[in-house]
Formats: sequence, structure tokens, C-alpha cells
Amino acid sequence: MSFEELFSERTLLFWDIETSGLDSDSQLYTIGYSINFQSTCVDQFFEYDDPVAMERGVLEKFLDVLEKDKKWLFVTFAGSKYDVPFLTTKCLKYGYDALSLWNAWHLDLMFLWMKMMRTGRSPMTFKAMSKALGIDHEDKYGGSLMSYFYRKGEYNKIVSHNRADVDLLKKVYIKIEPICKWNLRRRYYQSKVIRW
Repeated sequence: MSFEELFSERTLLFWDIETSGLDSDSQLYTIGYSINFQSTCVDQFFEYDDPVAMERGVLEKFLDVLEKDKKWLFVTFAGSKYDVPFLTTKCLKYGYDALSLWNAWHLDLMFLWMKMMRTGRSPMTFKAMSKALGIDHEDKYGGSLMSYFYRKGEYNKIVSHNRADVDLLKKVYIKIEPICKWNLRRRYYQSKVIRW
């Protein structure tokens, strides 16, 4: 089967997580996602007083989404470096199967930015990438503020930030789709496995 045939069978899943920090023991707040450019969903359970129940609820809903299709193409920014390992650790902590996170094809836009488009001393951030491409990032809040918003009970700002990041993933993908497909095709023929 050719790459083009395999690619056409894939379902695009744009997704991003929000957490209290960068360590594996940080709190998971939300998982935002969009399937094939549909409206962005943000799974969150802020009403729980129990952080473990909140995390488990968010994780279970996302794993249910992943079970609906076995031919995902994940589109993330730094997802292969942070989001997937973070969720894998949470799956193992709570006794969930994490293989659906690793069996998908994965297009991490951070690596395209870093290796193919970034010049000079441009930051390796999603905001820098979108700015360089002429795409406005409609997010009013930076990711570093999520813990502050959580402590203040301003959950709507966390959801807004997560939704804006997923929507930005879709806009960036559309803008650089030929490069994305070229990169996936090259990696497919080199290794027959697409991971990063």
C-alpha cells in the first residue's frame, strides 16, 4: 500500500493538554481536541474537589475518544516530547492502557518548526511559529498562567487557552500542509514507522 493510500485512511486528531507544570507528577487540567477540523472539544472536570478524580475523568474521556478510531494522525506542538509521555505516565499511574497514545501516527509541529522553518534565534515556541507564518494566536493567556487560574477558580480561562491552542494547531497545519505531508511521506519511506 502506498503512503498516499495509508495517509488517506488516517483521521486527523489535533490535540493539546493543560497541566499545572512540566513534571510528570503535575496535575492534568484539560485535554482539548478536534477531529478532522471539527469544532474543538475541551474535556475537563473542574467541579471535582478530588484532583485524582478530576484527572481520571479527563483521561478516561480522551482514551474513549482514541478507542473510536485506530488510524489516528496526531497533530500536536511538542506533543511527542511532552503530552504523550505525560499522559502515558498518568495512564500507568491509574492502570489504563496507554498503547493508543503510541500506536498513532504523530506529526509534531515543533520538530517541523525546529528543523525546517525556524531561523536564527527565533524561540522554539508555538506562538513564535504561528507569528512567523502570519497567523494570529487568539489566546489572551500564556500556558504558564494555568496553575494561577486553577488556584483562583478561573477555569473558563484554562478552557479558553486550551481551545485557542487546538484551534491554532488547525490553522498552522492548513498553512503548512504540503510540508507536513512531505515530512510524513519521507519518514514513512525511511522507516515505515511514523512516530515523531
